[in-house]
Amino acid sequence: MKPLLARAALGVSGLMLIAAGGAPAQPLVLSGTNYLQDFQTLASGLPVGWSVRDDATATSLGVPLSFTATPTPWLLASGIFANMASADNTDTNGVPFTGGGLTDNANQNAATNRALGVRLSAALDPGAAFVLQISNTIGFKDFVLSLDLMTLTTFSRTSIWTIDYAVGDTPTSFTPLGVYYEPTPGFFGWTNRTFALPASVNDQSQNVWIRVANITAVSQSGNRDAVAIDNVRLSWSLVPPSTDPPVILTQPQSRTNNAGTTALFTVEAGGSSPLAYQWRRFGTNLLNDDRIAGATSSTLQIAALVGADAGHYSVVITNAYGAVTSAVAVLTVVDPAILTSPLSRTNVAGDTAQLSALGAGTLPLSYQWRRHGTNIPGASGLLPNWAPQTLTLTNLQPATAAAYTFIVSNALGVATSAVATLTLLPTPAVNLATWTFNSDPADDNPLTGVDTPASGSGTATILGVTPGFNLGSVSDPASPGADNSGWTTRDYAPQGTENKLRGVQFSVSTVGYQDVLLTWEQRHSARASRYVRLQYTTNGVDYLDDAVLDLGGQQNNFVLLWRSLAAVPAVNNNPNFAFRLVAEFEDTATGSTNASYAATDPTQSYGGSGEIRFDMVRVFANALGTAAPIQIQSFSLSGGVARLDFTAGNSDVPSNFTLQSAGVVSGPYTNAPATITQLAPGLFRAERALSGAQQFYRIRRN
Repeated sequence: MKPLLARAALGVSGLMLIAAGGAPAQPLVLSGTNYLQDFQTLASGLPVGWSVRDDATATSLGVPLSFTATPTPWLLASGIFANMASADNTDTNGVPFTGGGLTDNANQNAATNRALGVRLSAALDPGAAFVLQISNTIGFKDFVLSLDLMTLTTFSRTSIWTIDYAVGDTPTSFTPLGVYYEPTPGFFGWTNRTFALPASVNDQSQNVWIRVANITAVSQSGNRDAVAIDNVRLSWSLVPPSTDPPVILTQPQSRTNNAGTTALFTVEAGGSSPLAYQWRRFGTNLLNDDRIAGATSSTLQIAALVGADAGHYSVVITNAYGAVTSAVAVLTVVDPAILTSPLSRTNVAGDTAQLSALGAGTLPLSYQWRRHGTNIPGASGLLPNWAPQTLTLTNLQPATAAAYTFIVSNALGVATSAVATLTLLPTPAVNLATWTFNSDPADDNPLTGVDTPASGSGTATILGVTPGFNLGSVSDPASPGADNSGWTTRDYAPQGTENKLRGVQFSVSTVGYQDVLLTWEQRHSARASRYVRLQYTTNGVDYLDDAVLDLGGQQNNFVLLWRSLAAVPAVNNNPNFAFRLVAEFEDTATGSTNASYAATDPTQSYGGSGEIRFDMVRVFANALGTAAPIQIQSFSLSGGVARLDFTAGNSDVPSNFTLQSAGVVSGPYTNAPATITQLAPGLFRAERALSGAQQFYRIRRN
């Protein structure tokens, strides 16, 4: 948009500006068979339905501008829309205006015949527009537009004005009716133009817009003219009233819904207005209540469904000329039903985990949590109001790493959720440091905390961001207590600057240890950087890039992240070991061409004030000389081959390991023929051709 000028400072004193901060307060409502606007009341402001605009194009309505209601001479109206004298006036001696008295301001301001005008300027050329908004044309047709287009000065530049229209409440496309080429330099006066509007504006329920717009820039040199419009006439005829009985254009459709959800039935009908609707169930009229809405409209809505709502639904549509009944739509309700299944998750031993689920159905309704298909004692009860249920598992150990389901039941049946698998991440034997960021001593306030380790030793450092504390991850053993804090970081770099420089740093000595594993939980707000880079140092000065962490679409949730550095020998037995988590541009993270930060929420834009929160930062390792633990990195199926990637020690070789399989997760496991190869120091791959029934796999050290 071109900048708005300080248009009151043009030598005109005492101007009254009528602000136009948006579309007109109300559009023009048509009545009768014609409309005339002679602009004689401009001293009180723009008439109903009218606005003046800038930045108008063939695809944009333009931006509303202020209007000067005080009478304004033609020459002094440069860059403003104003109340101007019409060309059809006489001076104080009764002599018609000819355009020669351009500086006769008093005569112009005293003229009784007024027009809506503007003197074009660089800021308004192109883009200036006079706009009429009509609320609708229901019941009207055969529109004819007539108006006077005026040239009020006689300068060398001549402008081009397009008379066009659009249909729609927020139009993005305008159709020309004609073009007014301002006459050659020296012309003063007016030209009347008449246009027949096409049938597309007839009987419309949406807004209709009519514009006179300067959408083509003036090309000559010299001064620009003052131009105006006056005597805008719009005429039309009436649409004959319809006597058509109702007819159904789109029938309501059968549907199946879970209990607890909302069912919608819609019908589309034609015929003479007004149309009346009455929805029925099994032929009985429905009434609106706390669950049913739209019983007498074209859309029926039934909320909080239960089995008793199942049935045959139809709608009767009537008007003054008849009635019609729709086809029957069958509503099937699954009762009871699982609305939200628990989600699988990975944790570290000793964590707290929460699984949440939601069920619904006819009351009384009961729920039960199960582990490997067996009821968990105490994890059951009634659901009197279909509230979400959370299973909290504390001090996680191998026995709690299992498959969990949520069951709801009532007199109508039983529903079982999808399986949520709780997995424990294998870790080395020694925890060198853990940051929980909880207050020490506890103060029952998650908005306070400390950045010193809760166990072990190490330091946490801010890199160019603003730290603070807020609610931490549910994995924290302090959860669900009130003292569970996470470490917040804000004020990341402005867009396109300081790539991989701002974030957090943790330093932990690994002297006497090997097989280092890093684990932590990370939570991004929607506008935080989507990509974070893990970096590490072995000399305390130079940081090397490691894994890229992509949190895209996972905003506002803590995500468990981990990285094994067992394959990096220089990290072992090192007093200078440290690692960083820093915000990164999309191009260096993914190889794209976007040399700037991407937002975590793909629908948002990056903002430096976006928050990244950290919790449960841990560094694990094994004592030097011990056998490295096996850590499964990924499992995939490709081309009929099961592929399992895992890490172990840098000194390990493929012959140290055996792939085992079992028909059920709890075993027993037996050796399975497989090819095991080494991809890099400490990184291995086991592959086996698929055959037979479903199998579970594990890697065993020989």
